[in-house]
Amino acid sequence: MPGPCSQASVIIPVYDNVTTLRRAVSSVQRQTLRQLEIVIIDDASQDASLNLAHELAASDGQICVLSLASNGGKSRAMNITTREARGAWSRCLTPTVGTSPIG
Repeated sequence: MPGPCSQASVIIPVYDNVTTLRRAVSSVQRQTLRQLEIVIIDDASQDASLNLAHELAASDGQICVLSLASNGGKSRAMNITTREARGAWSRCLTPTVGTSPIG
């Protein structure tokens, strides 16, 4: 994961969101706040969401991918990710919706 100097952690819980994940990540990457981490947590998706998450992480050092072996729902995924996030504050982003400016 990115270092502890991140001002913010944007958490994107994913379950079968391969068609919208790239757009959600792009909306975070366009933010003016540069010291942030993007944490994608895949909740045992049945589609190619996890593969896409790894592809996005390979092209951007601010992205970290976590994956769960079994589907436990959004609440479980959020609890795990909140413990791992290193930003001074965090925001959850639903992968089907973009984000407004946070910087």
